[in-house]
Amino acid sequence: MDKRLSAVYPGSFDPPTNGHLDIVTRSSRMFPEVIVAVTGNVNKKHIFSLQDRIDLLQKSTKYLNNVKIVSFSGLLANYLDNIKSFIVIRGLREYFP
Repeated sequence: MDKRLSAVYPGSFDPPTNGHLDIVTRSSRMFPEVIVAVTGNVNKKHIFSLQDRIDLLQKSTKYLNNVKIVSFSGLLANYLDNIKSFIVIRGLREYFP
């Protein structure tokens, strides 16, 4: 598979929500591979440990054969360069005052 077609969905996922899972599921229908890249930012106070977040995401996406859960640290641009991908998935939140 051409790694350039792998889509990366980065985030802290602390905790993973139904909204996150919806984005992963819909993205998995659009791309041959979706990499959910969980950040391990030590400067941020997390509810769940990095491994717990990875485990929760793996259990929640086990039915999606083209989804891979990984951790990364540092700049997203460097991670994308390392895996030879250029597609980033981002969700948007709507705010209704």
